[in-house]
Amino acid sequence: MFTSPFWENEYNLCIIASVDGLIFCVNHALLGNTTDKDANDLEIRIYNPATKNVLLLPRGSPSKKLPRIGVAFGPKINDYKVFRFFCARHNPPAEGKSRPNCYCEVYSSNTGSWRVIGHPPGFPMPANQGPLLGSNHIFLNGKVHWFVASKEDRKVPGSILTVDVEENFGKIDLPQKITKCSYLVNLEGCLSLLVVYDESRMLDIWILKDCHKLKWEKKCSVLSPFSELEPISAVVALKSEILFITGFHYLLYNVEDRIWRNLVNMPDPLEQRRHPAVFTYTESLLSTYGRPSDPEAGETSNGSST
Repeated sequence: MFTSPFWENEYNLCIIASVDGLIFCVNHALLGNTTDKDANDLEIRIYNPATKNVLLLPRGSPSKKLPRIGVAFGPKINDYKVFRFFCARHNPPAEGKSRPNCYCEVYSSNTGSWRVIGHPPGFPMPANQGPLLGSNHIFLNGKVHWFVASKEDRKVPGSILTVDVEENFGKIDLPQKITKCSYLVNLEGCLSLLVVYDESRMLDIWILKDCHKLKWEKKCSVLSPFSELEPISAVVALKSEILFITGFHYLLYNVEDRIWRNLVNMPDPLEQRRHPAVFTYTESLLSTYGRPSDPEAGETSNGSST
């Protein structure tokens, strides 16, 4: 656990990723500084709890709807990219009215600026539980993965959108129709799909064993210990274990042993934080700026940036 130090604006602060000791956070712009055209914009910060350094990324392109964010890490140390999906307020005249107005831009730690990379084949869904600013994405095997809404029901995922570190888009079909209570996790190094069914409370675990042939394999189907009145707030996997945070419990499921463990009971769910976020974290001394730390480049230890 850590507190958000140094920066002034904590309105709707939400952690969306943790990679190699760097924590990526988003939140709305300060209400006092928000104009109509900025109402759908986000502030994106990168924070290293070990060094206490914070980097505020530059403003992205204006968007008609709330942007979606995802984080990728390259093969080199301190080489990261932040992908930002947005809907342009007006199509550029040269694009024509028939062109889609949804775009993706990328911020690279190598350049320190945003660059539009094209029209994505879909627009990522927001997190299915928790704050509106949350992001149900996962970075694995060189690609960022998001759910894309089904055409039949916009609250239910219909496919998976991907973008790799080389900025190529892709799509992964789901193994079957799923529910709105579904999650993507990294289970033993494989992209995995968790599906909870409301009525039966059964949990299906699917694993993408072959990321090239895109072939899904059902790992198991088990009865979950939480009730349909107990919403799931956050899910994360580490090795062969999956942690579920609900309104009343912290539950750990071991995929190999097929055993549930109740780690924490919440005697009063109102006392817990409104929107918990859970990620794996490894302490490091990496610079939030990406490239070798430069005091004049934007990274500070008091939450401001130039």
